[in-house]
Amino acid sequence: MQWIKNIVWDLVVTVVVIVGVWFDYTVLYWIIAAYTALMVVTKALTAFTESWNQIIRKARNNTPDVVIHLIYAINLAILLYGKWWIVAGGWALVWLFSWLAQRRMSQKVTG
Repeated sequence: MQWIKNIVWDLVVTVVVIVGVWFDYTVLYWIIAAYTALMVVTKALTAFTESWNQIIRKARNNTPDVVIHLIYAINLAILLYGKWWIVAGGWALVWLFSWLAQRRMSQKVTG
């Protein structure tokens, strides 16, 4: 259960997404949009470049992949519900790049 400490930030982001969508705060929209853009860039670099992939592999925690995918799915569903289309598209990319990076890392371990 050590991995629970590792997902605290992800849970905080999910709460901010829920509050932002539920109360339709413009300020939170822009904060979430900026964070999403950073996540897209980071996940894309991790998925497609070897140097970033090595950094992530060294820092990788023991959080089950299903938990990360569940958090991304919840964020995406909430953003779609709130009709925050552009940010939701960003989270879809985050989720896709995360999946690709996990796939790439698991191929390195088994291959």
